[in-house]
Amino acid sequence: MPELRPARWLAAMSQPDGPRASWARVVCVLVAALLWVALTLQKPNGATFSAPLEVASVAPGRALVEAPPPTVTVTVEGAGFRLLPLLARPPKIRVGAQSDKMVLLDAVGRLSAGVQVVNVVPSTLNLSTAPIVSRRLPVALHGRIGFAPTFDLADSVRLFPDSITVTGAEPVLDDLQAWPTAPVVLDGLRDTARLDVPLSDTLAGLVTFPTRVVRLVVPVAAFTGAERDVEVRVRGLPPGAARLNPDPVTLRVRFRVRLGQYEAAMRALDFYADVSYSELVASSSGRVFPRLHLPAGLALRDVVVTPQTVGYYTVVE
Repeated sequence: MPELRPARWLAAMSQPDGPRASWARVVCVLVAALLWVALTLQKPNGATFSAPLEVASVAPGRALVEAPPPTVTVTVEGAGFRLLPLLARPPKIRVGAQSDKMVLLDAVGRLSAGVQVVNVVPSTLNLSTAPIVSRRLPVALHGRIGFAPTFDLADSVRLFPDSITVTGAEPVLDDLQAWPTAPVVLDGLRDTARLDVPLSDTLAGLVTFPTRVVRLVVPVAAFTGAERDVEVRVRGLPPGAARLNPDPVTLRVRFRVRLGQYEAAMRALDFYADVSYSELVASSSGRVFPRLHLPAGLALRDVVVTPQTVGYYTVVE
């Protein structure tokens, strides 16, 4: 780069063309810009920014009933160079819930040397509190579970732990029946799934709970279709009453069963249907819905019974 001494400055600037003239003009623009920025940052200015709000303390033995707003809008005045750090990284506004109502302008106080807080929106903050209590709540799975064709649940879905202790204001906990997990979506399962699931935190700032993750176990097994006839029995026959025979005496049952339990389901003796004697004789139509007894220890799905109702006839001896 050519050296421009003071004696040559005006000569370089007076030349209409050439690299020296172009370079000199650039230097002049940069110097002017720097001077303008420096002067501007020294002048008093106003600025407005959004700052996160945090309730840092609550009176002992009490907890918040409603969550405060996540942010507040702060208007400040001061020299430009002092405002720049606040605009680049707004500070967190910390307040204490020692009273139910506070003026935020007084609570914010001083943010930085040479900076004056002139307004805060909202101007007041209502912090309703109530006695703090703890409750044990069951964990509820929130989500959807899907299976590949011919696969299904082999047993109930399990969560470990299946309940957690939560702490918060009494009116808040009184409305809670369970604590949900974060949304879970599992599709096309072909084998047992085991995964850690975080708990939902929709009441952040109001309710605390030490357990943050639960273990989800989804037992999965292959299933096959099956069909068999089951006996219909009459229960509750009074002594001395005429014997009734159900009509039909068997029902056709279609179902899905775990692949390894197919033979057991087809041979099970505790797989039957029954009807109540009193319901049969009291029915105006002469037909009632049977009650199906599924075999113990077997996982049956999508059970369909045909026909759906049973009649009777009297056996004359």
